[in-house]
Amino acid sequence: MAALPAGSALAAQQVVASLNERNPDMVRSYRESLRTVEDVIEECEMMIRKDPNDQLAREYLNGAYRQKAELISAIAERSTLGE
Repeated sequence: MAALPAGSALAAQQVVASLNERNPDMVRSYRESLRTVEDVIEECEMMIRKDPNDQLAREYLNGAYRQKAELISAIAERSTLGE
């Protein structure tokens, strides 16, 4: 399973900050979504530390990383479109 680059969360936060002036409601939604996905990632990582053989936690973690990457991509796309 490939993790997102270490700077991806920071990059997402910077993009969200740049959108804040143009659409604060959208920014609030993106921040809540990122927070939720990051909470799932944290929970799954904790479960895997407790039981490295927990395949379900690994599947959820993999899915959460995909969701986070898609969300960051959507945020970046909105930023470049000037929305």
